[in-house]
Amino acid sequence: RGKNNAYIFLGIQDVFNFVQWDLTFNTGMTHFSSIWEQCLGCPIGESCSAQYASLSLCHLEKTVPWNTLPPILRYRDNYLLYITSAAMLTRSPQQCMQFVIDTISPHIKMTLTREACGKSIPFLEAQLQFTDGYPSLAIKAPVFQNIPGDSTPTSLVRMLDYFSPNAPSMLRSFVPNALKKCQWYSFSNIQFTKNVSQLVSVLHKKQYPHVWWRPLLLAAAAKVDLEPECRTGLMIGLGATAPQI
Repeated sequence: RGKNNAYIFLGIQDVFNFVQWDLTFNTGMTHFSSIWEQCLGCPIGESCSAQYASLSLCHLEKTVPWNTLPPILRYRDNYLLYITSAAMLTRSPQQCMQFVIDTISPHIKMTLTREACGKSIPFLEAQLQFTDGYPSLAIKAPVFQNIPGDSTPTSLVRMLDYFSPNAPSMLRSFVPNALKKCQWYSFSNIQFTKNVSQLVSVLHKKQYPHVWWRPLLLAAAAKVDLEPECRTGLMIGLGATAPQI
C-alpha cells in the first residue's frame, strides 16, 4: 500500500522484471557477521520469499481439479480444509484430508503433511474454531512458562523484561502490530475485544508500566475505528482474570 493507504497495482511484466532482477543481481545476504551470496532461489526470510512461494504455488495449482475437492483456502504454503457434515457421510475427516493430499501433491510436486484436524485447530498465529458450522478466529492464549523439556522459549518468555532499557522502544513497535493482529484474527467486534483483553493481559503480566503501552494501544485502535471496543478489552484484560478464548 502507498502512504495514503491505497493499493498500488503492478502489471505482470513489472512483476517478472522485478523477480528476474531480484534472483539475478540481488543475491547478497548476511548471516551473523558473514556476508553470503545466494546461488539458487532466494533466502528464507528474505522480503520477497513469501510472495515468491505464493506465486509459484498459484502457477502449479492451475491443473488441480478443485471441483472434486472440499472447500479449501491457502495462505502461503498452508492449506485450510473445511470438511462439512455432508462430506463425512462417505468419508471420515482423516480420509478426506488424505484424499486432498493425494490429489494436490502430484500437481504441485511437493509432499503435503497433515498438521491438525478438529473443531478447534491452530492456524498460523491464531486459533480457529467452528461452532455449528460458523468460524471463529482468535489470537492464541498467552503462555508465560516453558513446557518441561521444551528447548525453545515461547515468544512471550522471550519478550524483553520491564526493567530492560530497550523495553519502551520495543513496545512502540510491538503494540501497534499486535493490535493489528487482534483485528485480523477476528470475525466480529466481540472477538476483537476478547483478543485485546488477551493482549492487555500479556502486557500487564509482563509488568510493563501502562504509560508505555496504553496510549499506543488506543491510538492504533482509533486508526481502525475500534477505540470503544479496545477500551472494553482494556478493562477486561486488566481485571483479575482475563477471559479464556
